[in-house]
Amino acid sequence: NDRGFKNCLYQGEDGLAHLHLNTLEQECLEHYLEFEDTVAFFRNPPHGTGAFGILEEDGKRFYPDFIFFEVWHDAIRPYVVDPHGLQFEDSLSRIKGAVKYLQENPGLFSAWYAINGDRKPINLVNLSMSTVEKAKSASELYS
Repeated sequence: NDRGFKNCLYQGEDGLAHLHLNTLEQECLEHYLEFEDTVAFFRNPPHGTGAFGILEEDGKRFYPDFIFFEVWHDAIRPYVVDPHGLQFEDSLSRIKGAVKYLQENPGLFSAWYAINGDRKPINLVNLSMSTVEKAKSASELYS
């Protein structure tokens, strides 16, 4: 699905970011852009210069799909939205890596939403490492 979106940090001369997204990514982007306090977003590249990447639990680097910016307590704060289906082997490893990153960098993001293929979000800012370590699969964390 190719579509133009307003309020992207990188956009064309027409004021739109023309993005190629899968259905889950597009639905998530549209949903979070509707939030009243959201003022902008960044479509994180899948790798390379300018991309925000962190390590999964297994040491492989991953790049969450979107970083949104919201007005939060009279300041602009970033939050992450990462749609990623549970059918992928790396789902739990990504969540563990993200929770570890958040604990090592407290307060950096106001939220970090991991979103499964059923469009159900969990805010990783609210998860403890011990909860994540006990999980045998990512789907356990969404229940």
